[in-house]
Amino acid sequence: MKNNLKALIIYFVMMPIFFCMDFMLAYHSSAKVSSQEELIARAIYEKSGNAFKIIIFLFIYYCLARRFLKRQGSFIQNIKSVSWVSLLGIIFVLLNIRSFNANSNFSILDVGAFIYFYPYVPRYKIASLKQLIVCIMFMILPALVMALAINYKEQE
Repeated sequence: MKNNLKALIIYFVMMPIFFCMDFMLAYHSSAKVSSQEELIARAIYEKSGNAFKIIIFLFIYYCLARRFLKRQGSFIQNIKSVSWVSLLGIIFVLLNIRSFNANSNFSILDVGAFIYFYPYVPRYKIASLKQLIVCIMFMILPALVMALAINYKEQE
């Protein structure tokens, strides 16, 4: 139970850093485009920046989990001990689908979902099954990385 709470705290502490990095990426790509080559270069910059951001933050999750979370025994127990991060994300993803299928206005749940999975999912609207699967995979990544970190933590 303690690991779940610590894992959620790690996840939420990292959120402002994600927003700042996205702001920096968006700031550098906000100039007007005057040619097709510039548009392609901007798209490559944004995609590579997002990929780099995800890799960096998964590494940070790994390091923080290794430092602050306790080993629970088996790998399955380690996954269970950080599962709230993924479960909450998956719930938000599923609630997000409900609201967009109903063509409703934004609700407080939509805002919560956006903030929760914003770091990993560049598109907010989930319009297809493929996007749903990608969103769910990205919701599982932080918990999986944290579980791997505590699984490979040295015995103390």
